[in-house]
Amino acid sequence: MAPDSGHSRQRRPAVVVVLLVLALSLALSACATIPTGGPVHQGRDLAQEPDPQLPRSLGRDPAPGDGPEAIVRGFLQSGADFLEDHKYAREYLAPAVRSRWNPSKGTSIYDRSQGLSVVVQPGSSSAVVESTEVARIDADGRYYRVPERTATRQFGLARVSGQWRITKVDNGLLLSSSDVDTAYRQVNLYFLAPTNHVVVPDPVLLPDVPGLTTKLMTRLLQGPTEPLRGAVESAFPQGTRLEVASVPVRNGLATVTLDSGALRGDPDARVGMSAQIVWTLRQLQDIRRIRILADGDDLVTSGVPREQPTSAWASYDPDILGVSSSLYVVRDGRVGRLVGKTFTPVRGAAGTVRTNPDRALRHPAISLDGSLIAVTNAKGTELSVGPIAPDAPLKVVPLEVGASVSTSSWDSSRDLWFVDRTTNRLQMFSGDDSHLSTVPMPKISAGPLQFVRVSREGTRIAFAAGVGPASHFYLGSIVRGPNGSVQTISGFHEVLPDVQGVRDIAWIDADPLVVVGNRADEPPVALRTGTDGLDVDDSIDPLRGIAAMVGAPTDSKLPLVASTDAGQLQQWNASLGWQPLGIGRDPAYPG
Repeated sequence: MAPDSGHSRQRRPAVVVVLLVLALSLALSACATIPTGGPVHQGRDLAQEPDPQLPRSLGRDPAPGDGPEAIVRGFLQSGADFLEDHKYAREYLAPAVRSRWNPSKGTSIYDRSQGLSVVVQPGSSSAVVESTEVARIDADGRYYRVPERTATRQFGLARVSGQWRITKVDNGLLLSSSDVDTAYRQVNLYFLAPTNHVVVPDPVLLPDVPGLTTKLMTRLLQGPTEPLRGAVESAFPQGTRLEVASVPVRNGLATVTLDSGALRGDPDARVGMSAQIVWTLRQLQDIRRIRILADGDDLVTSGVPREQPTSAWASYDPDILGVSSSLYVVRDGRVGRLVGKTFTPVRGAAGTVRTNPDRALRHPAISLDGSLIAVTNAKGTELSVGPIAPDAPLKVVPLEVGASVSTSSWDSSRDLWFVDRTTNRLQMFSGDDSHLSTVPMPKISAGPLQFVRVSREGTRIAFAAGVGPASHFYLGSIVRGPNGSVQTISGFHEVLPDVQGVRDIAWIDADPLVVVGNRADEPPVALRTGTDGLDVDDSIDPLRGIAAMVGAPTDSKLPLVASTDAGQLQQWNASLGWQPLGIGRDPAYPG
C-alpha cells in the first residue's frame, strides 16, 4: 500500500526543509525519506525546534496571471504551511475574507493516492473541489480516521485588482495524507489516571513550526481531547496558564513559567503538575532538565530538585507490567506459565488436571499484581475467579442463566471486565469485594459487543462490536465518580474503519495496541496502531489461522504471542518471523 494512502505510515514524521538562497531566487528543497515499515514505539524523541538557519516553508505566493484553478490549487497546497498563521494561503484570498478565514476550525484529510479534482464552473465565479476523505483533525488537534467518502468543497472566485482571488471559502483546512506527515508533529499530552498515580497519554498533532515547546505546554494546559474528558484528570488548577507565552530551552534546560493560578494547587496537585509537565516535555530530545516556576518563584515539589531531570516521576509510568511478567497459556484444559517452551501449571485450582473435557478451562486473565486469575469453562457459559495460590479454589461468578461470557480483562484496580454476549451487557466484577455490576454504555450501531480489553491504567477500553466478519474495533473511555466507581463509558470512536472481522485486540503500551482483523478481502493480519489510528504498522507477517494475540509493554522485552485455531502457539520476532512455542491456546499477559 502506498505510504500516502492514509492507511499506513511510519511514526517518525518526515521533515521537509526548503533552503532559501540569494541567487536568482533559486529554491533548493530536500526531503527526508519516509520509511514504510518497522515497529511503532510510543514516546518517540522529537526534535525540539527546526534549525533557525534553515527556514521552513511549504507554501508559495500566487503568481501573476494565475487562473482560477491554479489559485484554488495554490491555496490548498499552501494550507500545509502554518508559518505566521498561514500567511501564504491567505495571499490567495480576497482582502475581504482574508482575516475572516479561520484555518483552526478542523482539518479534512484526503487520500493523496487518489488525488483531488478542481472543476471551475462556467464564468469562473466558482470552483468545486472533490476528494476522498479518509481522516480528520479536530480543533483539539485529535486525529481520527473516518470511513472513506467523497468530500466536496466549494470556492467563490473573483478578480481583485486584475488578479483572480478566492472570495468564498470554508473554515478549516483540506490537506493530503502526506501533508500531515510534513506539516504536523504527533506528540502526547499526559494527564492523570483518577484511580492511581500513573499518567495517561493523549496523542495530538501540533503544527511543525518553531516554538514547539511553548505550543506543547500551552496545549497541555488546555486539557484533554474530547474522548478522554471525564476519564482523566489534570492537576493544574482551573484557569492556569503560562505567565509568559514562551518556554525557553537553553543548554538542555526548559523553563516553564506558570501564572499565579498554579499556586492554588496543594502539595499533591503540585506533584501531579510536575509529573504531567515532565512526562509531556521529555518527548523533546533537546530537553534534559525542567524547571517549573509559578508567578516568578519555583513551584517547589518535594522529592525532586528544582531542575527536575526528565527521568523524574518514573513511578508514574503506565507501562510497568508488574511483578508477574510471565506468559500464561492454556494447555490440556489447565492454565500455566510458559517460559521458553516449558509449561508450569499455576498454583491453585486453575492449574489442576481436568479429566472432564466439559470442565476444561479457557481464556485466562491474570490481574496486574499476579494474585488473581479469571477463567471461563470450555463452553463459555461460566466465569470463575480465584487466587493464584496453593490449594486455592475458583469461585463461580453469579451470572444470568444462559450467559455467554467473553474473554475478560483486569485493570489496575483489580476490577475484571467482560461481556455477557447473551444480554449484550458490559459487566465488571470487583476482585476485592466480589461485586458484579453492569456498566452503562450507549448502543453501538455496528452491533452487539463481542469482547473488551481494558488498558492497564484503567482509563480506556478497547472493544469489538458487530457479528463475525462485520465486527469492528472501537475505543472508549471509562468515566468514574468521585469515589472511583465506574459511571459510564464515553468518547466512543472507531479506530480503523477499514478493518473488520476483528478477532482480538491487545494493549502493548499505554498507547499502541495490536488488532487482529481483515482489510477488505485479505486474510486476517495483526496490525499495530496508536489509539488515534494515525500510525498503522502492518509489518507483522500473516499467520495462518490466527485466533488470538497478546502483547506486553515494550520495555518488558516480552514478545507478541499468538495462538491459532489449530491450538498452536507462535512468538513473533521481527528478524526471524513467527517462531513456534508448542501447543496451547489463549495466551495472556497480566492485565
